[in-house]
Amino acid sequence: MKNIFFGLFLLAFCFTVSAQSSENVYLYYGAENDEKCIIKNEDGSSSEMDSFFKLENKSSITFFVCGERFYLKRNQNKLEIHPISEIEDLRVLDIHELKQEWKASGLGKHEAFSNIYLIQKVSPDQVVYHKVKWL
Repeated sequence: MKNIFFGLFLLAFCFTVSAQSSENVYLYYGAENDEKCIIKNEDGSSSEMDSFFKLENKSSITFFVCGERFYLKRNQNKLEIHPISEIEDLRVLDIHELKQEWKASGLGKHEAFSNIYLIQKVSPDQVVYHKVKWL
């Protein structure tokens, strides 16, 4: 009886983990925004930094959102341009919600979600989706 219960528990756990890691998530990237965020350091102190910035080179772009890094390898993913109205149907998280869901999953940053898309506004009526890896 214990073996059956343990087997069912293990099966339920596997389904839960696979369901969590198969979710696409969308995160707004406001490059034009001068917003600041407060980062808590390991020693308990805090510091203020730009909410959004990026570093680019020939082969990649690293996006920073409140101290979290997201990596995009150039020429690996097709650029996806969408009408801005489309994002109303998506579950767009802020960085704090993304971090809470990741911590609750118990998985690594790169394992918690199957795909992470940064949504960046490129015109008054269009956005670009950048498929990124969370580092």
